[in-house]
Amino acid sequence: MKEEGSNTRTAAMIEGLPWQEIEQEALEHFRALLKIDTTNPPGNELEAVAYLRKVLKKEKIATEVFETGPGRGNLVARLPGSGARKPLLLNAHLDVVPADADYWRYPPFSATIADGYVWGRGAIDMKNMAAMSLMTLLVAKRFDLPRSRDLVFCAVADEEAGGALGSQWLVREKPDRIAAEYALNEVGGFTMT
Repeated sequence: MKEEGSNTRTAAMIEGLPWQEIEQEALEHFRALLKIDTTNPPGNELEAVAYLRKVLKKEKIATEVFETGPGRGNLVARLPGSGARKPLLLNAHLDVVPADADYWRYPPFSATIADGYVWGRGAIDMKNMAAMSLMTLLVAKRFDLPRSRDLVFCAVADEEAGGALGSQWLVREKPDRIAAEYALNEVGGFTMT
């Protein structure tokens, strides 16, 4: 019963949050990320990592940056919880596939808002998830939302070319930084071979 009361209090806290302001800030971060050209190759994710780190640092959320090649970077941010449960990992890649501007209604790195949409390379795959993961940590910290587990945000390089400089590197070199009970990413399920 104690947990049920706690869940009710948490739900009430969430309902009372300033959602319009949160939505506007999320949109600003999303558009800022879209304007950073992280076309892979060459990647240039380190510029997007620097943006995320600056925002998180302002909120005093611990970050680590792992540079895995020239201009290639991964960020791991951790917002501590009570430790009652193993962490939740929020994972997003920052690189995008090439975009030929001749085929775009709006410039691919303009983050133009038109027709009820935000237009830009990475809007769906997957700077949207990066912005939402960032906002998850910011909202949880600012409003002191109860957390039974650490929230770990991992923004990685090189997914579009196989992940050798991003997720694969972190799993191999820094597994303790990203160890989690659950992970949320752009895909669901699993493949059986």
